Amino acid sequence: MKHKRSILQVLTLIAICLGFFACSKEDNSKNADARLKVDKIQVSVIQTGRLSSGSKPTLTVLANRGYEIASDVNWISPDKPTGKGETDVILDIEENTTGETRSGHLTISSMGLIERVTVIQTMDPDTDDGQDIGYVYLQDDFSWCEEFGGVDEVENQATGATTNANTNAGAKAALNSRGYEDINPGGNCFYLAKHFFKMGKTNYQTGVRLNSIPNIEDGKTTNARLTFNATPVRTGSGNYDKVYVVVEIEGPGTVGGGAKKISDEINIQIPDQGTWYWVEKNVELFGIEAQTKITLRTNQSGSASGTYRWSLNDIKIEKIKTN
Repeated sequence: MKHKRSILQVLTLIAICLGFFACSKEDNSKNADARLKVDKIQVSVIQTGRLSSGSKPTLTVLANRGYEIASDVNWISPDKPTGKGETDVILDIEENTTGETRSGHLTISSMGLIERVTVIQTMDPDTDDGQDIGYVYLQDDFSWCEEFGGVDEVENQATGATTNANTNAGAKAALNSRGYEDINPGGNCFYLAKHFFKMGKTNYQTGVRLNSIPNIEDGKTTNARLTFNATPVRTGSGNYDKVYVVVEIEGPGTVGGGAKKISDEINIQIPDQGTWYWVEKNVELFGIEAQTKITLRTNQSGSASGTYRWSLNDIKIEKIKTN
């Protein structure tokens, strides 16, 4: 009887403790000190109300107890005037027709905490190149690689033939003359196949850089969608290398409309033992200019251990509408 009573007392104590900690956790959450952080204190936009990159300006607000945004002018409207946690807020700013630079202020408040952001709108004109939506700046199916490639391994579901673009002078000249560059020539793992690029080998990774954007007038910008086909390389056992790729830009412009220069990881995976095929992907680029460089590569460093081989085909860059 005494033993049963002891067990009952222990179970009761555990239940009480669990209840106490559950209540404590909830109370701590409700009574946690308010925190407020905004990622910038000033935003500058051009006459159209957009960034010079062509995208809408954004703020990242971190407020664990919630926030409110108030504007002291009627030409600035946040798309999320209230929220909680970490929130990306897009600013809708009307076109400046005053003929001179103007400024407004946003007050972000949370439980007595306050942050202020100044928005400056100039009369600087839009630098957009004026091309119609859908205008194609670049479209390359890599058919020019055919003289350096043999059997198409993806099409024939079998091992193909390639030419190393580092050791073969003709292949390297053809690659470079079209504005492409191997980003890790020291790895000696960039190949021209029948109509695509094949990149990487065990413990050596690489990608390709496009050194300029054709058909954009100097001093002008555009917003464009980069579309491409990619596929991981298949092993002799029928499995596929586990590859994620990223798109990175150097020079003017951003990836995805914010302030990023590099995209999120892009999954091009194919199920093991399945049919080999191309995976179509796309990334939007904002405010790019003629001198903008675009790199497509794996998410691994050039000397990362492992095998992350992949192939690239059918690149297209075309004008998109800005929302």
